Amino acid sequence: MCFIMPTATAAPIIAGKLGGSIQNLTTFTLLSNFATAIIVPLTFPLINPASDMTFFPAFLLILKRIAPLLLGPFFLAWAVRAGFNTYYRRHNVMTSSRHNEISNLQSPITNREFSLPKKLAILPFYLWVASIIVLMSVVTETTIANFHSQISNIIILLIASFFACLIQFGLGKWIGYKLPAPSKGRDYQDVLINPAAAPKTMAGVSSITAGQAFGQKNTSLGVWMAQTFLDPLSSLGAAAYILWQNLFNATQLFIAAHKK
Repeated sequence: MCFIMPTATAAPIIAGKLGGSIQNLTTFTLLSNFATAIIVPLTFPLINPASDMTFFPAFLLILKRIAPLLLGPFFLAWAVRAGFNTYYRRHNVMTSSRHNEISNLQSPITNREFSLPKKLAILPFYLWVASIIVLMSVVTETTIANFHSQISNIIILLIASFFACLIQFGLGKWIGYKLPAPSKGRDYQDVLINPAAAPKTMAGVSSITAGQAFGQKNTSLGVWMAQTFLDPLSSLGAAAYILWQNLFNATQLFIAAHKK
């Protein structure tokens, strides 16, 4: 469960704070979540033959869980950008008309890139922190507080989850460093990949991006899948992963802040 969970929707936020590629990780997050909706119904019956899972009902059930978190912000961002560009183009045309300069325009009016003011650019990070508080309370209520299992089983799940976290973050960083994403140049890297981060080589950017892609998981979906399709006790592993990945992220953010 710790390995099959898809990338968290909040992973691009942390990647951006660390200097990774927000664009690449957003794309990977979309792909990994939809891939999970296909892979889980195909593989979980092999793990738990006693379950009565069939592909299409399970696929639609998982899709129902992930689609609002993925497609909602995607279409909202698209609508904001489209609205901003429409307003910008009309405003330019009206301004040009007032000055009788339309005939003298040297080039057609182009779109501008929409971006939040710098004071609001940090807002997603604090939304992520708030969501973690809520998620931890819900997971504690639905897993740890309701299980009466042997302490040895719980310890084994905690340890296994810890090593799964380390392996995935480490593997992702290694792959990203060895196979860096192509770059359009240093200016593109500084402005578009993450304007707040110190300039890094593309190997460094890709290492951060792939590390978060592999290691930062959609744990709420993992807990739900474990409770729905497997033995509910297995959800403790996914629940513990929340703790390990956020301790790892906190450590990365602490180190990055003291490097500046």
